[in-house]
Amino acid sequence: MDDFDCNLDAEGAIANANLKEIVEFFNTSLRYKSSAFIIASERPLEGFDNIDIPEFSGDEFLESMIHTRALERLPKDQQARIADSFGGSPLVMELLDGIANRRFPDGDVSLESLLEVIPGFAEDPLPATIDATLRGLKPELLDVVKLFAMYGFPLPRHLVLAHGIEGGDVAKEDLDALEELNLLEFDNLRAVYHMHPAVSEVVLEGMTAEELDSFHQRAADRLLDEGSKEAILTIDYQMEALRHLRAAGLWQRVVETTLQVERQLVAKGFPQLAFDLLERWEDVDIEDRKRMIILQRMGFLHSLFGHRDEAVAHTEQALEMGRASGDRKL
Repeated sequence: MDDFDCNLDAEGAIANANLKEIVEFFNTSLRYKSSAFIIASERPLEGFDNIDIPEFSGDEFLESMIHTRALERLPKDQQARIADSFGGSPLVMELLDGIANRRFPDGDVSLESLLEVIPGFAEDPLPATIDATLRGLKPELLDVVKLFAMYGFPLPRHLVLAHGIEGGDVAKEDLDALEELNLLEFDNLRAVYHMHPAVSEVVLEGMTAEELDSFHQRAADRLLDEGSKEAILTIDYQMEALRHLRAAGLWQRVVETTLQVERQLVAKGFPQLAFDLLERWEDVDIEDRKRMIILQRMGFLHSLFGHRDEAVAHTEQALEMGRASGDRKL
């Protein structure tokens, strides 16, 4: 770069977003001896002034560039035994490699020492490896993992960062840490995070009923809040929020949200979807006022479809409920 100063802010820190990501990547990669790089620069880079870069002989340097996985340091017969034990699942291999790098940073890893820190691996390798990875997480990172498991679908970065978690807000550094552990994957093309279904399953199985209800409610609240800001995605967010509200058993809120979604579906030209949504509540024990509104809306939709008899029947039933309760607002 001929004009390196253009990448710096007034304090001399890196301001160029792309360069900053490159620097952070290499900075992180240096925590393992299996990664190495060379930077030519005529000035120090932020974050690299106090790093203990390992010394390599020529042979070690070449070997480190060829063997990037911790598990590849194992003898071939042990590598084969590990692969045979779990059928070669890529997720298990990634998680095992992460555990090996974190628990044995000096590279002195064997099959026996690795399996000692993964209880239950012989019986069921995938959940055992996921569980061993989760056990090493800080509480705030575990909170983020539970959040992703609860959603169960790819999440946009801004939606994740908008969440409050144990001890504060979700930070990009938290997400980067979970990516490094292979618990999350970021799709750069769509700008969303994915969690492997197997990871979600293990996480959800380890959560208490109280935690599940709490996380479902938090997910619903966040989706409804975000949906109110993004007109194009409002219905998508609201439909997903309905799933979480049902799971948390918040039935009155489910009905309220259903009525909101129904009106938007009709406004956008999807009356049949709106009707299907309301029909689920026709015979469910809910608050009279809300049942009355649902019957009235179903009568309106029947009239749109040209179903005169059904429209009259639903409207009269709603009016009868209104008269019986003294409600004249219908």
